[in-house]
Amino acid sequence: GGPGAEAAQAAASAGAADRAWAGHLVDWFCSDRQLPAAAWREELERLSVLVIESGSFRNLLQQRAAKLTDLDLIVLDECHHAAKKHAYASVLHGYNPDIPGMPQVLGFSASPAGGGSTSVVEARVDALLALLHAQMHVVHEEEVQMVAPSPAEEEQCVDPRSVDIHMHNWLLERVVWVALTIGQDLHAMVEALPDSAAATKVELLRCSAELDYAFACTKGAGNQGELLAWAAGARMLAATWRLPNLALCL
Repeated sequence: GGPGAEAAQAAASAGAADRAWAGHLVDWFCSDRQLPAAAWREELERLSVLVIESGSFRNLLQQRAAKLTDLDLIVLDECHHAAKKHAYASVLHGYNPDIPGMPQVLGFSASPAGGGSTSVVEARVDALLALLHAQMHVVHEEEVQMVAPSPAEEEQCVDPRSVDIHMHNWLLERVVWVALTIGQDLHAMVEALPDSAAATKVELLRCSAELDYAFACTKGAGNQGELLAWAAGARMLAATWRLPNLALCL
């Protein structure tokens, strides 16, 4: 998957028609695990099924390292993205089923046309089918259950990438900045309140003290858990008192 958003991939069943299928080897490639252009032919001969990020495969086509006719079958997940400048559209730009050796294309989508009026939806579906040179088949849940068991959830822990660490640190810096901004706003409000608003002052001072404690925990241990816990309680305060920074940041 990718940042964001979208993690659309193209899975291509590779190899010549007369190749041996013993082993049914499968491998995957993406932006974090690139398939070099020079290795395309070797991987094509080695693998039965090659799963590759659509942008990576588009680059191989543009570099003329790969050809659509190298493949027997192209499977597109979330195929409704095949429009405008998306990599799917680029990959299929030169696709013509009438050319000898062209692979078959199988697209999957749970939302082939998105929202809109009936005419808009029909136009989008027609455009998608024309691009894929395909016909639509609606699969019902009962049909899926006949050939495939219900999927099981599985959680896997992986080592963080450098981009993940960078994003974590950036978010932590933002949390600290939010805490400082809210703290300044709380202190300013306490100073501006008249003596007659003693109960309000007590409430704001309590919230400010809790923020100071949470901020100290975050700064010392590098863990924003205390700060986020404080933020949950601060939402209730923001709903009661007019605190622009709280409303903005939470």
